[in-house]
Amino acid sequence: MDLAFSGVSGITIMVSYGLLMLAIGIWTFLKNKGIHLSNREFYLGGGKIGTVVLFFTFFATQYSGNTIVGYAPTAYRMGFMWLQSITFFILIVIGYLLFAPRLYILSKRFEFITPSDFIGKRFNNKGVTLLASLLMLYGLCNFLLEQIVAIGQGVSGLTGGTVPYQAAVIFFVTIMIIYGWLGGMRSVAYTDTMQGIALLFGVIILLIGSIIYFGSVGEATSYAAQFSPEKLGVPDIDGIIGWFSMLILVTIGAAIYPHAIQRIYASESELTLKKSLT
Repeated sequence: MDLAFSGVSGITIMVSYGLLMLAIGIWTFLKNKGIHLSNREFYLGGGKIGTVVLFFTFFATQYSGNTIVGYAPTAYRMGFMWLQSITFFILIVIGYLLFAPRLYILSKRFEFITPSDFIGKRFNNKGVTLLASLLMLYGLCNFLLEQIVAIGQGVSGLTGGTVPYQAAVIFFVTIMIIYGWLGGMRSVAYTDTMQGIALLFGVIILLIGSIIYFGSVGEATSYAAQFSPEKLGVPDIDGIIGWFSMLILVTIGAAIYPHAIQRIYASESELTLKKSLT
């Protein structure tokens, strides 16, 4: 009975969530139907994305499927060593602030649409631009695969296995293609806002639920000390080197997601960009 209830309620939530995203895409399309659909309008929302929407589209882009199917399991496996994730989450924003405002100014001056436009302008070499584009596509393929895994695992778990992994992926990928095609960056930014709020709310609920059902942080630490004491120890020199290496890698790498660069270009102003990152 519990499994059946989980399946029905999970399917209802899944379908409602998908239809809501689709509705946002249709609404965006109808709202901007009379606007000339230039590349800048479609891919950057006309460069008029405001502070709140920009914040949530950054948030949903940086902390998406990996928040649930990546970082949480890693914390479970590594223990307190994974406290480094708190630091690198902050450093990602610092990484953006090191270059994003200047890149925004350049994007306005030279009318950049894609990350490759900057590479082409900076190096004035088609070979370098093509290589950079291929590398960015390779990174995006990995990111896309991660999101697909998160969708499949999340829906399958939410519905108690009633909805197969593959069906969940096909359903949501189809929805995303439709709303992205209809409204471009505006649809993506607005649906990201909805998803960012849902993600933030969901993580808070998971935190409260885990404390209620599994105990406080102190109780979890006592349990780990009894059954997995190695997860509580101070890292050795190799662990410390690995920690700082990860911080540097994430600061540089996570702040240059190609699809996040588009968000920089789409900002309404330099001040809007700085406020969103802050």
